[in-house]
Amino acid sequence: MPSIEALLANVEHLTPADLAGLTDEELNGLGQAVSEYKKGVQTENQLLFYKPVSPEAIKFHCSTAQQRIILGGNGSSKSESQMADLAIEMTGIVPHSLQGIYPRDKLRPPIHARLIVESFTNTWPGLREKLQWNKWTGLKDGIRGHWGWIPRHLLKKGNWDDSWSERERTLTLINHSTLQIMSQDQEVKDMASTSIHRIAVDEGPSSYAWRENLMRLREGGGISLAMTPPDDETKSWHAAWVYDDLYCKGLPGADKHPNIESFTFNTQDNQFIDQEAIANAISGMTEAQKATRLTGAFMHLGGLVYPVYTDVSRYWCFQCHDKAFVVEDHCGKCSSNDVCEYSNFVEPDPRYYTYPTIFLIDPHPRKPIMCIWVAIDPYDDAAQVAELEVGSDVDLDVVRDRILAVEKDLGLNVKARIMDKKMKGQAAHNAGQRGVTVGRAYDQVGINCKGSDNDFAVGRTRLTTLLKPDPRTRRPRYVVFNTCKRTNFMFKHFVWDEFVHSDGKDQKQVAKSYNDDFPALARYFANEDYSYSRILMGRAMMQTTKKKREGPYG
Repeated sequence: MPSIEALLANVEHLTPADLAGLTDEELNGLGQAVSEYKKGVQTENQLLFYKPVSPEAIKFHCSTAQQRIILGGNGSSKSESQMADLAIEMTGIVPHSLQGIYPRDKLRPPIHARLIVESFTNTWPGLREKLQWNKWTGLKDGIRGHWGWIPRHLLKKGNWDDSWSERERTLTLINHSTLQIMSQDQEVKDMASTSIHRIAVDEGPSSYAWRENLMRLREGGGISLAMTPPDDETKSWHAAWVYDDLYCKGLPGADKHPNIESFTFNTQDNQFIDQEAIANAISGMTEAQKATRLTGAFMHLGGLVYPVYTDVSRYWCFQCHDKAFVVEDHCGKCSSNDVCEYSNFVEPDPRYYTYPTIFLIDPHPRKPIMCIWVAIDPYDDAAQVAELEVGSDVDLDVVRDRILAVEKDLGLNVKARIMDKKMKGQAAHNAGQRGVTVGRAYDQVGINCKGSDNDFAVGRTRLTTLLKPDPRTRRPRYVVFNTCKRTNFMFKHFVWDEFVHSDGKDQKQVAKSYNDDFPALARYFANEDYSYSRILMGRAMMQTTKKKREGPYG
């Protein structure tokens, strides 16, 4: 009988009759040998067996955008996905899980690639092991984790050390692809060297470094960034440019930048990590720190006036009455299963264009004139269906025409108009007719508006309640159509004015007068406390402060 080694070498040709002729001992030996062989193949060619951690990771791999931005929590596999993607482009090897969907245009080895890490001493050693074929990254169970992504057969003599130049900090594969390692603490001028096909940045760089590397790309080249924003408030503002200049511009929508695509990796989506351990680790963190650590939210937005507002899918716990980190359909804080997913930034629902609508305007003399339209459904829930900005230096006839054009185009059923009360009573212009107010001037062109209720505290409380998911419908009572990009931006950037924490003073409950325009109009709407039935009965202007909900199930 041939040896186990001989059987293994010819295993694919063995017939059932051959196997039937083996003893139990020989079958067991052959089985163990095959298992060890498969383990060796997988170890040396781990990239073939790579599995994206989530649907969002698959989107990242399949994107051909020049600039790809991943914001994710700790343990969300953002860096892992970026490293695997880098290895695919360097080697030309497409994992089984991405066969048939990975863009062929991205496969063009040999390429010159660059990986920019936070530090040579602190972060590079860990990232290096993610590439070394004989290094295990993951849990000790040998299941949740992986071997390095660079296959052994592409290294010189099958050895990392023979392919790696410490002096040049460059890895050279036998297919002639190269990977240059640079650090964010290097001088930016050091990055202005040769042209590069592919650049990967681990954690947030300075805007200067990003622009410099962007200029290094060869025609058709790409650059990606994977980061968790800092959860230190003093550092978060320095990284905020990534959110404003890259991430927001890469989100889907009419204003999306054609060369940027953004992705959000949630720690909860990572099927390969211990979610219960993550829940325990974040148990003592603030809500803002949890959002950063789990979803890649920016701490500089942690002082939001409306923190419940979200433009991506989040979980809400009706037991905690707050955003939740969910583990196996249970709240990670109180273990309640009374949770739901929600978002305030939604696809337009055509039905709302037919519902009674309230028009609100802030005619500021030195800033653009801001307008929103909010429709109310039969359940007394509301949706902002449109927004409008008009320059403050245009004639009121033009403003009127722009307003009426929106209403005509969408077929809106406008039942009431409201104007910022403070602006309504001011003089229409500095050198105009005495006694003509802004409100009167709008009346004269046919936009007749009631003055708003500007109570900030009451309005904020009411609007916050509307933004939360309702326990009966499991959805927010105030949503914004995703055609209202500026409104979404302002809700996410409208923050409290604070004392510096080192002064030892308490937070001032005064909102900054930046990015407040559209949220203020939404607050005016909340202060009116409208109901669907009373609007239809012609009593739209409700002044009550404690009105019972009048919807069909109220």
